[in-house]
Amino acid sequence: MIESTADFLVAAQIELREMVRTGVSSIVQRARHAPAAWHPNGFVVFTLGAHPLGNLRLHIWPAMHRKLGGAEANVHTHVWDLCSTVLSGTYGERIFHVVGDTEGEEVHAAEIDYLRDPDVLTAVGTTSLQSAAVRTFGRGELHMVPAGIAHETIIPLDRYASTLLLTSKARIERVQVFSRTPLVSGRRPRLAVGEDLRSRLLDELQARVEEGR
Repeated sequence: MIESTADFLVAAQIELREMVRTGVSSIVQRARHAPAAWHPNGFVVFTLGAHPLGNLRLHIWPAMHRKLGGAEANVHTHVWDLCSTVLSGTYGERIFHVVGDTEGEEVHAAEIDYLRDPDVLTAVGTTSLQSAAVRTFGRGELHMVPAGIAHETIIPLDRYASTLLLTSKARIERVQVFSRTPLVSGRRPRLAVGEDLRSRLLDELQARVEEGR
């Protein structure tokens, strides 16, 4: 695997562009047999498996149908670097900086020991966040977030989006999660996606890509 964040992001962009250039049908077929679960923030994660750069995943935000399991804590970091390409729809996000107490908005914070158990949340008190940027990416555009950067996905409930992404090896051990409401320590297991829904989601993705929307 590539060691540095900068080298990973360059290589991941090349890989994702090539995957899209050669067609999304193979990705859809792979996703039909991959583990699939609802992320607590309301999108479906298809875990497509290991890749020479790290791991390959497919994310889908269905329009009007999402299972939320902790969306009050949708500002979060990752333990790995992320590079994605938008397959369909529009992906939006807000980037945050953790700042001093007098500079930003006070929020509740929690941690997840991602390498040990990604479903267990541990509340750790409060901190301050400051919004740094809002970014929007359309179909075919690339999007990157290094490990440890706080961000919040912005995809309205009535809008569809799907992304294909590569994640690097873990750079840090813990995910940080932030919320304007108190966070309670405990397990938040991810709900599995049924086969009927899996088929509908992937059929829709295939149709959208073929139609260029």
